[in-house]
Amino acid sequence: MPLQLNGKMLAGFDQPIEMLCDCHRRVEYFLDVQLRIAERYQHLVLDQEARAALENARAYFLDSAPKHTADEEDSLFPRLLSSSSVTKECQQALRRLEDDHLQANRMHFTIDAILAGWLGSDDILPKDVGEHLVEQLRKLRDHYREHIRIEEEEEVFPYAGQTLPDNQLLEVGKEMRARRRLDQV
Repeated sequence: MPLQLNGKMLAGFDQPIEMLCDCHRRVEYFLDVQLRIAERYQHLVLDQEARAALENARAYFLDSAPKHTADEEDSLFPRLLSSSSVTKECQQALRRLEDDHLQANRMHFTIDAILAGWLGSDDILPKDVGEHLVEQLRKLRDHYREHIRIEEEEEVFPYAGQTLPDNQLLEVGKEMRARRRLDQV
């Protein structure tokens, strides 16, 4: 059965650019879950529903999000950089996006440490920790908004879809599938 997110059919591995966009929707969704819970519960004890949603979102960022980064940095970006028609603008965008990934990883590390502590207790977050968590999640949301805009609307995904041959795009999709160990199923 095809996967859906918010009622929308998700792309398969034979459409890697569209699948990367779908991954962005997941990043936005799970980040929004974390932010909404942090804003609402920062001065409260987590109830069972909030705890489960936060654990699910945390698991996404620990497992799936790094695979998405690898999809870009290990599969898509190198093919774009090796393309004979790669533009200077695309090269610059790819360097910036790789730096963005490092910055996002640092923010995730900080956020995850707070979430792990919060989920590991039945306590209310200290006021300064709760405020810091909300602030960091908002910064990360803003960071992703710009990062995703550059990938989807500017130089990267449109350029990849227009310039990479179908066989290379299919290879990207195969690598994405293998990264998730779905090639063994």
